[in-house]
Amino acid sequence: MFGIERPSDQDLKRLLDGELDDHNMYWAWPRHRTNFGDWIGPYIYLKRTGIKPRLAHAHQAGGDRTVYYTCGSILHLLTRKDAAVVWGSGVITATKRFARPKRSLAVRGPVTQDRLKRHGYDVPEVVGDPGLCLPFFHEGSSEKSHRLGVIAHVIDGLFWRSVEKFLPEGVKVIHLDKGFESVIDEITSCECTISSSLHGVIVSHAYGIPCAWVKSCASALSGDGAKFDDYFMSIGARARSTDAQKVQFPFRVDGYDFEICAPSRDLKAMAGQLLEVCPF
Repeated sequence: MFGIERPSDQDLKRLLDGELDDHNMYWAWPRHRTNFGDWIGPYIYLKRTGIKPRLAHAHQAGGDRTVYYTCGSILHLLTRKDAAVVWGSGVITATKRFARPKRSLAVRGPVTQDRLKRHGYDVPEVVGDPGLCLPFFHEGSSEKSHRLGVIAHVIDGLFWRSVEKFLPEGVKVIHLDKGFESVIDEITSCECTISSSLHGVIVSHAYGIPCAWVKSCASALSGDGAKFDDYFMSIGARARSTDAQKVQFPFRVDGYDFEICAPSRDLKAMAGQLLEVCPF
């Protein structure tokens, strides 16, 4: 995506030897799939700097080289202390340990703040997921052409592809393994959304679209729900990790509770605070 290629073994060796520059970032990039939410950090980095980030773990950077940890539940993968600059990252569970960051400028929410505090690390005041910043970089669709968008977590993709032709008129299934900005355009073409993906909820909220969080149709998601608590608490929503709603079949367009996930904080202001402390 974005023309970014995985670094070669030779490049990673040079990085470990301290020979390469500081355009290093870690994000989840499984070889078998592309997931929209994982690419929010690289997208914002590219938009703000005009430079493609290099994929690297903190322990792969030598000397005083820095690795940015941004969007996603990735802090448990931080194993080398004083090497990562954290901006908007979160925890995958409320219990896993991780190495001390070099700097923590912002984290996703209060659950992650608490983990930093319990580890004895510096705790930033700014909270919020970097996905809230996307409207500053891409406007999205100006036309509402769908009554309801169904944002399918990547593990739900096969299920929704098998049933989408049977869904009522006005329902749009949005797959998160498509082009980055096209996903935003599809989400913003909907009057409201339901999402089994956390970043489906976040992007909907960022663009002012009511969203109901629903259970995955395929299997349980990774983690203990801490990432949902982290985000919902950060925006002042009533929802918690046990509040995912069930998709009803035969499929209905209505009947979802959008209010429980609704933010009570000013998300544009939160995004502005995130960008004020952005390290790139």
